[in-house]
Amino acid sequence: MTKLAEIARLIRSKNAVQFVLTNDVMFDADATYPRVKASGAVSAQTVATICRLPVSCVRFFFIDNALATKASRFRGL
Repeated sequence: MTKLAEIARLIRSKNAVQFVLTNDVMFDADATYPRVKASGAVSAQTVATICRLPVSCVRFFFIDNALATKASRFRGL
């Protein structure tokens, strides 16, 4: 199984607002991003499981024109 860190160009986290933490994963290969998106391995459910949160506390987006994903989660839960 390929690790996300091996195929992503950039993985970062940042404060979105006071109680929300955002994680961005960006890809630089046009072929890699669709493969990750189609796999279903990166999703709101995956983020919720890793962070031990209910999936309702995670907002997850694929940003096609930036070849990126964004996951926002509430802090302190």
